Amino acid sequence: AAREFQRVLKPGGEVFISTPNYGNVAGLVKKWMESFGGYEKETWAPFGKWTPQAHEKPVSIRRVKKTFSDAGFTQGKVLGMAEEVYLGLFPWAAHPKCPEAILFRLQRGFPGLKRVLAKKIPGASLHQFWRWVR
Repeated sequence: AAREFQRVLKPGGEVFISTPNYGNVAGLVKKWMESFGGYEKETWAPFGKWTPQAHEKPVSIRRVKKTFSDAGFTQGKVLGMAEEVYLGLFPWAAHPKCPEAILFRLQRGFPGLKRVLAKKIPGASLHQFWRWVR
């Protein structure tokens, strides 16, 4: 797909992609839940109240960089998504049994922090968003 993006984009054109990111606390919970928590491999994700997902395979930063570099892209940047930082750092917040008091504290405390964390530590976000320039 990266080679096709390279082929169809004009010079200076951009492509944005999203990949699941589990290089954070959610990744530790994912590994635990798929090993000991009754979830099949590559099905756990901290959204949808922890219902099994059809396909939730993490992709490493190294693999994305290699794929797009091999396709001829020279400028790539990983971006965090502010709205997903709390799920990357506190995945149990989406669990159906999470106490509302915890959710309220996260919602109250995170508005000011989420943008800063997404910018400074994009790996805190549940997904990695990439911007590649041809």
